[in-house]
Amino acid sequence: ALVLKELQVLSANNQQPLFPVINLQLEKGQSLLITGPSGVGKTTLLRSLAGLWPFVTGGVTFPENSKHFFLPQRPYLP
Repeated sequence: ALVLKELQVLSANNQQPLFPVINLQLEKGQSLLITGPSGVGKTTLLRSLAGLWPFVTGGVTFPENSKHFFLPQRPYLP
């Protein structure tokens, strides 16, 4: 399962939470749709899960030997 435990995503400029703490367990075969108005942090959440956003506390655990790829609406690859 993909497990998000006490995940808190913070803004870069003032280190304030972008949204409430996330606790989630997504089992194999389950889907998750992330929606919300522009500017609430949907893409930042995906960057956090992909390890591209350093302003995060809590934990993200992926299944062993899993392959994952995140592609937000605007692709961001360093």
